[in-house]
Amino acid sequence: MKKFLAITIIGVIVLFLLSVGLSEKESPLFDLKVFVRTLLVNLGFIQVEKEPILIPTSSGKNFEVIEYLTGLDKPTTMSFVGEDILVLQKNDGTVRLIRDGKLHETPVLDVEVSNVKELGMLGILSIDSDVYLYFTESDQDGGVPIGNHIYKYHWTGEKLIDPQLVNVLPAKAFSHVGGVMAQGLDGKVFAVTGDQTRTQGDCEKEIDYKKYPDFPCRLQGENVGILHNVEGGKIDDTSVIILVGYNSSEPSPIKSSNPVDHYFAMGIRNSFGLAIDPFTGNLWATENGPDKFDEINLVYPKFNSGWKKIMGPATESQVEDLPKFEDFSYADPKFSWELPANPTGISFISSPEFEQYHDRVMVGDCYGYGSGNLYLFKLNADRTGFVLEDPNLKDLVVNLVEKNGTSW
Repeated sequence: MKKFLAITIIGVIVLFLLSVGLSEKESPLFDLKVFVRTLLVNLGFIQVEKEPILIPTSSGKNFEVIEYLTGLDKPTTMSFVGEDILVLQKNDGTVRLIRDGKLHETPVLDVEVSNVKELGMLGILSIDSDVYLYFTESDQDGGVPIGNHIYKYHWTGEKLIDPQLVNVLPAKAFSHVGGVMAQGLDGKVFAVTGDQTRTQGDCEKEIDYKKYPDFPCRLQGENVGILHNVEGGKIDDTSVIILVGYNSSEPSPIKSSNPVDHYFAMGIRNSFGLAIDPFTGNLWATENGPDKFDEINLVYPKFNSGWKKIMGPATESQVEDLPKFEDFSYADPKFSWELPANPTGISFISSPEFEQYHDRVMVGDCYGYGSGNLYLFKLNADRTGFVLEDPNLKDLVVNLVEKNGTSW
């Protein structure tokens, strides 16, 4: 649970950066642990003296970081609706409203969610007065999962009303369920779900599996989904980025007798970050690996990220060994961590106030050796990859080899 909370907090951190600024270095890895700690204070997880912290920027100006609010309970993701902020609370099924810097006492929505491990309130995306929510629906808070469902609500300014079920995804594991969403420049709405595979930790911890008859304790190697790059098995809407629908009255949601029609990408182990490049419309994603390799990917239509046969850069033989599914094709990640850092949120910057960062993308991490870093990657001229000045990163991988106390 602590790992999950850390992951969700860092996702909030990356989004929060858009409103407060950051420090710049040419290397993609830079130290903002003070900044991370400050935001943990803001969310009420640690207590320190309430003094403002000044973060210098390359322009010589300072951004002042102060306590914004406290009182949230296990926040996962958030979204701006005009000047307001809507925040999900993972375990209790609520959406909380932040207005004028104050947390409203009464939730704007309360739904029933299963909340074991990584299940619960997982993703929110606001588009004008439409608000998409991704959560593990149940008949009671803490109950048996019905499914990982995506609803579209109408925001009145005070409440979320008129729910429309726009996509039904399976809930068959306590981990690797994704949940984040993004909107393309053409109005398409995307969501990501992981491979939903049981981990060794699921089996070792004291979970009463009698309460969850559809969640047998199986290990990672036992998953047989086609979309996990396994020959045979059935298609089950996991390990994918899906096209949820369009932000318009017609056509919405995506409805088809062929489930492949809404698969945008496959072979994804798990993701906590989706983002659309505001200048090209390209979709980018972070991906969490197992004991080796996490990734940042440029996700084109019919992209195969390679899991579970490939994490990190692939050899020619590995690519040849991938099962052929429809017309999906593999491409190497744009950046990898050989020792997993658990990358989470990813964000592009397009506001005029931060024009000097329009050629950058931000990524947060947690756990592993990173433990709360924020990365600023410089994009190449066509915005399809990164420009890395450090010669140790020319292979686009932070390797396990130690040099002068630093992992390259």
